[in-house]
Amino acid sequence: MTYFRLAVLLLTSEVIHEVVATNSTLPTWVVVQEQHDNKDKSRPEHRYSHSAVLMGDSMVVSHGYFYGHGGSGPQWLDDTWVFNPIENLWTQLIPRQSPEQHPHARMSHTAVAISATRMLLFGGDDGGHLRGTRGYELSHLNDLWLLDISAGRWELVDRGGSATLQRPSPRAHHAAVLLSDGVTMLVVGGIHLDDVWVYNIKLNVWSEITMKTSEADGLTPGKRHGCGIAVDVTGTGAYLFGGYRFDSDIAHERERKGALEDLWHLNVRERQWTLMAPVHPVGGRTYASMHLLSFAHHSSRTDSAAGGTKELVLFAGANCEGSCVCFGDVWRYRVDGGADTGSAWELLAVQKEPITRYKQTVVVLNNTLVAFGGESYQPYMYHNGVMQLALGVDGKGVAASNASWNVDWALLCIGILGTIVAYRTIRALRQKRTQGELGDLYTKLR
Repeated sequence: MTYFRLAVLLLTSEVIHEVVATNSTLPTWVVVQEQHDNKDKSRPEHRYSHSAVLMGDSMVVSHGYFYGHGGSGPQWLDDTWVFNPIENLWTQLIPRQSPEQHPHARMSHTAVAISATRMLLFGGDDGGHLRGTRGYELSHLNDLWLLDISAGRWELVDRGGSATLQRPSPRAHHAAVLLSDGVTMLVVGGIHLDDVWVYNIKLNVWSEITMKTSEADGLTPGKRHGCGIAVDVTGTGAYLFGGYRFDSDIAHERERKGALEDLWHLNVRERQWTLMAPVHPVGGRTYASMHLLSFAHHSSRTDSAAGGTKELVLFAGANCEGSCVCFGDVWRYRVDGGADTGSAWELLAVQKEPITRYKQTVVVLNNTLVAFGGESYQPYMYHNGVMQLALGVDGKGVAASNASWNVDWALLCIGILGTIVAYRTIRALRQKRTQGELGDLYTKLR
């Protein structure tokens, strides 16, 4: 064997080994839109405490806030963008300070998609900036808006105002989710609040749900804000995780102040809360993103439940007790039943955690987490890049992006090496043939 062929064999085996190793790696966060410095006007500015919902196959991002440390000061945002994950393309739907009717700039509101083209936006906090307030002044809202992305237009549903029996009080940092009937939006809590409201989209009617148990009994989540929320497996209730409680909001000896780590289930029909998990393995956190996903089977189990399993997936958040500690981890919690309490949080191992953050948003498309925005403390920064984590049909995760790149690189290298080998072989054969022909000619001339 020549040294050249030996080198080819060794290099090819190394490439194949790299492909195999990469294909067997853990799921990977893939950056599909790089962070930018806000000068690229074809993409949204960085922001946190915004909203993002999945409408059809697109992520719709609206409003939010950031502080311009370069001298521009507080930036209250009122623009709306649409991101197509398939084409990896942003489209601005509503620009900042649009002359058309739209929700004024705010943060810490909620949004839920009610169809492939329409979404509801409720409440939030405008910091008093409309009144010319310098700095920040708590200014909560309870107006309700409808966005039609096919028409590119906002419609005012309810101007809001004082709390009544027919309308929730102004609020921010609350949680909201659409139930599976497609006509009921559930709203829970907010700063200094523990109430639960439902909004009937068809009837345009708000109703408060009076719980069978009270906060004083220690049998409800109590006053809290910055919670993660997800619709439950029945589609008629919700799961609520974590958040933050002020000292002045404690109403029962079971409750504690600060970042919370408990997981609750709300049965809307029965008007009852159930505590599912009182603790989380790494403690409390606020502003974590939570979604309910369906998998073929649980990755840590060998058995497969009929029809697969349902699992809560929790990402990022922060614990701001003293100084803020942000997270970039992903956790999962099996919830095959509505209020299962026999499960436990499990850490999903990934190839590399992204920069830790909180007040980000996540939507889910085909069991792929699509994350945008947020704020980080180490390093201190705002985010406007887009990243994805593919969990696959079985929940084990997909390392497809890196694996695909390595496979392409491997095939390219093998192709180049094959071309070189073929070229050297053909050249050698031609030389041998030429030598043979010259020999025959020499014989004839003799």
